Amino acid sequence: MFLIWGKSTRIIKTYTEGYISCENCKSRKVDYFVHQTYFHFFWIPVFPLMKTVGNSCKNCEYLNNEVYSQTALEYEKQTKSPIYMYSWTIVITSIFLYIFLI
Repeated sequence: MFLIWGKSTRIIKTYTEGYISCENCKSRKVDYFVHQTYFHFFWIPVFPLMKTVGNSCKNCEYLNNEVYSQTALEYEKQTKSPIYMYSWTIVITSIFLYIFLI
């Protein structure tokens, strides 16, 4: 049997920041994004692993995938993992509950 599993990353939330300047061009058009790494089975998320915060500049398109600042930590804390990150877990739990309770 052929099994496809692994881990992947998806952006789950984007925040537009108006008072932080870009490291590259010093523009104030910076977006923070929170991306979630998750374990998947047949490309369907099973459970989330970790969140990280990055930023990108709209002006020069500079991209920084990992930012360690106070603002980034606040965005990481306030962003919750979406329910679809637990898709396989919910499906398997539902099947077991259906089988054993009926």
